[in-house]
Amino acid sequence: MKMSICPYCGNSGTFDFNSGSRAFHRCDACALMYNAHYPDAPSLLSFYSKLYFSRYAGDQLEGSRNKLFDHILRNMEFQCYKNCLTGKNLLDVGTGCGYFPAAARIRGWNVMGVDPSYRSIEIARQSLGLNVIQGTLSEIPGTSFLDAISFINVLDHTVCPWEEIARAHRLLKPGGLVVIRVPNGRAHSAVQRAAHQLGISHLSQKFVVFHQYSFTPKFLHRLLSDHGFT
Repeated sequence: MKMSICPYCGNSGTFDFNSGSRAFHRCDACALMYNAHYPDAPSLLSFYSKLYFSRYAGDQLEGSRNKLFDHILRNMEFQCYKNCLTGKNLLDVGTGCGYFPAAARIRGWNVMGVDPSYRSIEIARQSLGLNVIQGTLSEIPGTSFLDAISFINVLDHTVCPWEEIARAHRLLKPGGLVVIRVPNGRAHSAVQRAAHQLGISHLSQKFVVFHQYSFTPKFLHRLLSDHGFT
């Protein structure tokens, strides 16, 4: 069995499955699944700032996520009501072309966005008139001024998701809301392993999603609890 060290908690991890040329390991302690051959941070940031748009922006531009955005926003507003949050200051991390904060703005949110892709940011600024920053969450100044921060299909792409969550906690007001959407690593890895056993791994790629990390519910619970969220 191949073994490696978990980048989050430092415990040993066990080989779990292959996805293309990537070997994913699962931490025996915290249940994080991670790419054992992780690219360095400058290379990863360069990819997302320069190349990601041309390869993967199509699903943003075609408007297929509009119903998803409406669903997320309705849930956000319900949770803010439960938490007695009266403000509506939202930061969308990995905002892409800005369609999620644009949808939030229609519903009365004061929106900001941040994304490393300069082409995505141009669309968000010029076509949608949004207040967006090209860069990463680490470049957002201030503390305790946001009511909500969203990571929609973003957190599993990042170099150190735990640093993103720690920074989000510092930026949020007391009682503030963090919104996370990621593929369910437990389910996707089960599909991948079954496809491999059946010899149809090439067909499973349409149904599974793996980025730099793959998050299980157990890991997300621990990650958020470790950084002060309930």
